[in-house]
Amino acid sequence: MAAAFLLGAAESIDLAFRLTGVFSSISERVAFTAYSSLNLLSGAVIGIVAALLAGLASVVKRALEKAVARANEPRRWHTLTAAFAVAATSSAVLHQLPEVRSYVTGLVIEAQKLPYLYGRLLRFESGLSYLILLGIVIAFGAIWWIASNSELRRLQRACWLAGLTLVMLAAYYVDSRYEVQLYEYTLHRSMFLLATAAAMALSASLYNASPRAHALLSSPPRQFLALAGVAGVVLLGSVVFTFIHFGKSQNLKAQILLRTTQAKQHIRLAQWVLDFDRDGYSAVLDGGDADDRRAEINPGRIEAVDDGIDNNLVGGDLTRQDIANWFSRRLALNQTPEPPAPHLNVVYIFIDTLRADHLSCQGYPRNTSPNMDRLAARSALFENAFSPSANTFESAARFMKSSYWDAQVESWTEVLARNGYDVLLFPERRLGMLSRYVKGARVVQDSKGKLIKGTIDVAIDTLGALPPNRPFCAYIYAVEPHRPYAWHQEFDFGSALVDLYDSEIAFTDHHLGRLFDWLEASGRMQDTMIVVMSDHGESFGERGVYRHSSQLFNDQTHVPSIFYLPGGQPRRVPDYVSTIDLGTTILHAAGIAAPDQYAGVTLLPLMRGEVFEHPEIYGEQTLREKEFPNVRPEEYPQPVNKKYMIVTQEGFKLILDRNYWIFQLFDLKTDPFELHNLANEKPKRFEHLEQRLGRFIDIVTVSRPANADEAKYNLNIKESDDTSEDSDN
Repeated sequence: MAAAFLLGAAESIDLAFRLTGVFSSISERVAFTAYSSLNLLSGAVIGIVAALLAGLASVVKRALEKAVARANEPRRWHTLTAAFAVAATSSAVLHQLPEVRSYVTGLVIEAQKLPYLYGRLLRFESGLSYLILLGIVIAFGAIWWIASNSELRRLQRACWLAGLTLVMLAAYYVDSRYEVQLYEYTLHRSMFLLATAAAMALSASLYNASPRAHALLSSPPRQFLALAGVAGVVLLGSVVFTFIHFGKSQNLKAQILLRTTQAKQHIRLAQWVLDFDRDGYSAVLDGGDADDRRAEINPGRIEAVDDGIDNNLVGGDLTRQDIANWFSRRLALNQTPEPPAPHLNVVYIFIDTLRADHLSCQGYPRNTSPNMDRLAARSALFENAFSPSANTFESAARFMKSSYWDAQVESWTEVLARNGYDVLLFPERRLGMLSRYVKGARVVQDSKGKLIKGTIDVAIDTLGALPPNRPFCAYIYAVEPHRPYAWHQEFDFGSALVDLYDSEIAFTDHHLGRLFDWLEASGRMQDTMIVVMSDHGESFGERGVYRHSSQLFNDQTHVPSIFYLPGGQPRRVPDYVSTIDLGTTILHAAGIAAPDQYAGVTLLPLMRGEVFEHPEIYGEQTLREKEFPNVRPEEYPQPVNKKYMIVTQEGFKLILDRNYWIFQLFDLKTDPFELHNLANEKPKRFEHLEQRLGRFIDIVTVSRPANADEAKYNLNIKESDDTSEDSDN
């Protein structure tokens, strides 16, 4: 309990500064503080269990010492041999526990990131995971032995206490600052264990070094007992309050599970212990499970059609008529324009990891995109375009097929090719990924492996040599705004991470400007539509996150979308649209019917300024700790995290974090940075959007084919086929 108190105090002080402005009232802050009481209860249980295990290990070790010494006085090597035997046996027992095994296996997978180890360690997973566990047990045993040693000299003890304090604070700092929504089951769990072990050792060392503490606990005065009694009553009351109240405020629940380190781990531990049907969700502490006696009913289940049961506890029971209605509503919006439009050429520019709010034409104060701004001034600029995912492999699989999943339907490039288009792919360094989704295209060989400057050179030469009597589609990919960043002297915004990102955007824009100038000079602007879009954005510290592929907030899902049509009127379109509308819109702009299975709708009415109500848009994010070419999805050692979102034309956005069972409702028109969760303040709006989002979750999960290819690695493609340094995790 003392260790949990130390870490809880450190976290409370830290969060008092970091979460200022998050709480809407003093009562929310008091409730948030009360939730931390579970830290003390859980910490006390952990301490008791650790003490019992340490005591048992000590008894076994002494027995082994005597056995090895054979009636002689035990020597040091006898002690070390007995201690190692206990550690080895304990590690073997722990290695059989599924939760422990998945944790250390996750560490092995993460270790594969190291140079020369990429993808090579899992073949030795069983032995390596045992050795890692043995190392952890030995390290913790050594810490416990030193903490229990009362013979340390004053200087030695001072250094030991200082070292433990530094380790505890360093582990807490890493845990609370480094990618707080990623690496939960590896890095953050490791830091939690390290901080807890250091805090327990620090508490034990202070107790052993203080005769006054011994005397106080051996014969406590009456005042101390009274104070302890009052503290116990307050603690018990706070714990009861936590079990009753936790989850009634979605804002507080989100702050605890997404922004804390210690409190989150203790809440999750309590939910795991009290998950009686072992389905990964608990009925207590608002863990999402409505029936903890039936493992087939929980938020992670795929909805069964027409069974009369809401299997995943959101959206209600799904019927076949619900599915038909969902598709028919979108199909009704996708009638091919009459008379057919001319077969315009297409230049599609896919810029990886480009945030909409880092373009000058979207209000960014830096001049990062003068050439794209120039194009936008002649085009339809969709100010509120969203990606269906914050990950390239999920996003590309969807916007290439105008679907919210990797549907069994032609990609829009395949449809163009079938209608006589010469579809050309300029892949830079990511042919492996692009070839999975850009079907019907021929790869321009000279563009393989190049960066944006070389790609534009090859594109100008290639397009200039095409025959004039056949329409073409140039699919140009630019990776530059994706990590790792390069510094460009001519576009120097500074040395910070976001400065380098902006430099890459400006560098990309400069070379795109060369392409735009050539299209203008060659007369191609008269018969060519140009589309500029991205697959997702990037986080730069928002909510402690510095990467993409982790969340559905605007910094990762709000993307640029520029549509230029010859003769079209320039227009800024404020409606909320999705990148899955891309294929339907391009095909209709070219006078080609889109497949009936497309869920994306045509944006042509909005581009013409006509009255058109775009349906609500959705997103789905899948987060895995790490994907490797030799790890199949069914072999992942940790659960897959799922997040979903819905955005309405009124500007309301609801995000569901399925694993934590957290709902966050935002009004994007008044709160574009998504800081104020309105789930409890607008209960009717929340209930309506929850039902609509639940219906989408049901439909996407039952409609996604078993062979959907939306993960980083397609196990039928060799890693060497994709030379990008992209992790997308």
